[in-house]
Amino acid sequence: MSLSHKEYVDCLNRDLRQAEKSNLKLNAFFITKGCCKECDKLHGIELSLEEILKTKLLPYKNCTRESGCICCYGFHCVRDPNGRLIRKKGGMFNTIRKYLKS
Repeated sequence: MSLSHKEYVDCLNRDLRQAEKSNLKLNAFFITKGCCKECDKLHGIELSLEEILKTKLLPYKNCTRESGCICCYGFHCVRDPNGRLIRKKGGMFNTIRKYLKS
């Protein structure tokens, strides 16, 4: 069973909304290998989640796949130089920390 273009875009947007809800700072990378030659140029490029949300490059407008773009995003947590996960400012953890200090 294949997704319609609308279902595909809905899935991309759902994934972005879920990533945006994370309390951790995330980067996104393009998973585009095998879609078409134009999309293959994006494969593995990594951007901050904020940049992805601003640009919304997928579905890729230059895609040449006859049945439409099938590219997606992958996400991973950003770490500081010591290897610790970086939390978003104002995230749930910081709210709890403020509550416990008061």
